[in-house]
Amino acid sequence: MNLTSPETLYNWVGRVDGLDCATNIIKSLIGMVWFIGWVLALLIIPRIADLFGRKQVYMISMVCGTVVYGAVLLCTNVYFMIVLFFLSGIFVGIRMSMGYVYMMEFVP
Repeated sequence: MNLTSPETLYNWVGRVDGLDCATNIIKSLIGMVWFIGWVLALLIIPRIADLFGRKQVYMISMVCGTVVYGAVLLCTNVYFMIVLFFLSGIFVGIRMSMGYVYMMEFVP
């Protein structure tokens, strides 16, 4: 990668160590684990929200999701990025499913 060229696009592919040399399965895991996290959240979180309250689960997931998104921006290890994308999928699943149900409780 020639960083001095004006045509060079310096994005997270060049910033994450080992991503340009990673196997195809490692590259595909980045997107795949996001959906696996979403599915696991949809299987587990509704019961947890019924037990402890939707507001608490939603607020905790929003705070944790913000931390995970910040960590994704600063991540430079491909394997740690896969873990972060898995957690991101969990928190997006909570935000979408639990946030919608929580919002509908306030609508008459």
